[in-house]
Amino acid sequence: MSLKVEVFPKIGIELRYDLEPTVGELRFLSGDRQVDKARTCFESAEYMVEAVQIWKTRNDVHLSFSVKRKRGDEFKVKGYEVNCLIPIVDFEKVFSPTGRLSRGVSERFKWYTSANMFIPFVICTNRYGMNKFSVGFEGQVLETEISGGIHSVKGLYHLRLKRPVDGIALTRRILKDALLFSAQQVDWFDVVDGYCTRIGRAQRSTKHIPEVYYEPQWNSWYPFLFDIDEKTIWENTQICKDLGLKMISIDAGWSDNSTDEWGDWVPLPQKFPDLKRLMSRIQKEGLLVELFYAPFWVGSSTRAFKKLTDIRIVTEAGESPNLCPRNSLTERHVSEVTSRITREFQPDAVLVDLTVAIPMLSCKADHEHVYESIGEGYNECLRVICESVLREKPDAMIEACDTTNLNSRRFFLVTYDSEPEVPFEIHQRYMVLMRSASRGLVPKNTPYPWHKDESEKNVSKYMAQQIMLGVPSLTGDLRELSESHIQILKAWLNFYRGNREQLFSGRFRPIGFFDLSFPHVKIEGRDRAYIQLGYTGIPAITLTKRYQKAYIMNTSESQSLFFILEGLRNGKYKAQIYDHFLEPIMENTISSYGKCYVDLNVPEGGLVCLERA
Repeated sequence: MSLKVEVFPKIGIELRYDLEPTVGELRFLSGDRQVDKARTCFESAEYMVEAVQIWKTRNDVHLSFSVKRKRGDEFKVKGYEVNCLIPIVDFEKVFSPTGRLSRGVSERFKWYTSANMFIPFVICTNRYGMNKFSVGFEGQVLETEISGGIHSVKGLYHLRLKRPVDGIALTRRILKDALLFSAQQVDWFDVVDGYCTRIGRAQRSTKHIPEVYYEPQWNSWYPFLFDIDEKTIWENTQICKDLGLKMISIDAGWSDNSTDEWGDWVPLPQKFPDLKRLMSRIQKEGLLVELFYAPFWVGSSTRAFKKLTDIRIVTEAGESPNLCPRNSLTERHVSEVTSRITREFQPDAVLVDLTVAIPMLSCKADHEHVYESIGEGYNECLRVICESVLREKPDAMIEACDTTNLNSRRFFLVTYDSEPEVPFEIHQRYMVLMRSASRGLVPKNTPYPWHKDESEKNVSKYMAQQIMLGVPSLTGDLRELSESHIQILKAWLNFYRGNREQLFSGRFRPIGFFDLSFPHVKIEGRDRAYIQLGYTGIPAITLTKRYQKAYIMNTSESQSLFFILEGLRNGKYKAQIYDHFLEPIMENTISSYGKCYVDLNVPEGGLVCLERA
């Protein structure tokens, strides 16, 4: 069954359904139209179909649809999809807010999203990052196949979003879902932000965020991998305390020496003879402790494997070490493990990791599948995980490493990207894309390791980047850091604490498009602006308010900063230049008359503060 929907002129949109029993021929039943809403009903011998369009603006449409049998009986949903035909006019890029999907208009692609990974949304832009067309499902739970490519009809691009994925069929008495379309020619960031905001409202996921969620952290994984012990954690903790870092994240290695040993979550006595006592000592120092575990992962060398091997996921790619969320025993296992860890060790925060490792494809194992899709079972597991943590420790934080998705925001308050050890520029790209989808959440940086002999200017650039993109997350063996590195960290963490409120309440935006690299970003706060410059080729920067104060951070590879800045108040500004220790080294004066021509020498890793004289 197919149903053509008039949404935008010149863009063809068609809904298709593959149901059992089949739908048959549809005929128009009724329709009514108001100023900003249209409702249309169709029927066949077996089914009733309703489509409701709501126009937020002329080029911004919410389309909900429902299908049910006339007698109210159940039916099978083999698949439903939306097909969009878009004119290839001033249209160059197709991508998602996660950064993993990015294609030119001439490149065909097929891509998947699920409840544990990515967002069922795609945006088409021109070369400057202006939206030409975007579409996304409102529901975030079902696995979705997204594909695109040039259509056989010359001059058209075919975009297709289909759910559920092959191998999964749904049983329903009523099928409901919704799509959000936008053809507004505005910046891509605003389109993504608008989509994610509407999803948040649909999920009713607005929550109060405690201040502790904004605390910078140190993570043990990147310098040590599995090679950690009580001595290593304690000694690094003492340096964290000196730096002013309050969150200590004990990552993998406390219960294992490899991923094959993940699953029992019992401390290894040779490395952690008394983990509970260690965590209590750290907490008595006034610090917070986060404990890693991967509740779905059951390695082959664990006792849990012997009991649960039959409920691991099996896909076309083979057997996964992850338990199948569609099986009820998985729900019981993750609840028991979570309760025991929280009750025994009383962590201040629990890191639910490796959720992104759960395959998005249909499980083909012959064990029982209580839930029809992985997403439905996954959400039930997350629900019992959160309940288990909060039952044992009501004030505990719960975080998950989820590679930018919207489904998990109903369970977690923190979002951070799961790609470790990527180059500086790639980390910037992923974080900017993640920020576009993080309204209402706390964006946290992935820890970025650097060598103990790294230059001071590069360490300072790293810290400036962390502060501009989200909550700073540090790593490395702090015992090996030089005194100069320690002083740089202290200076930037002090800057973060002094500006934290405006860094997160302000309006974050990338400056320019640069083919999804985003070297420059800005945050417009209540009474000051923050700008990070990553390349020497700097476009004109416009601020939307008349600020009297602006911080400009130099993370480029040149000391020479030259660009046009619009938005400062008219008059003279003192330009106080700081080195990478954030110590003042020079002072200049510049003038602003509508436009301000900034031409200053600022050390790499340093910053300049413009303040109205």
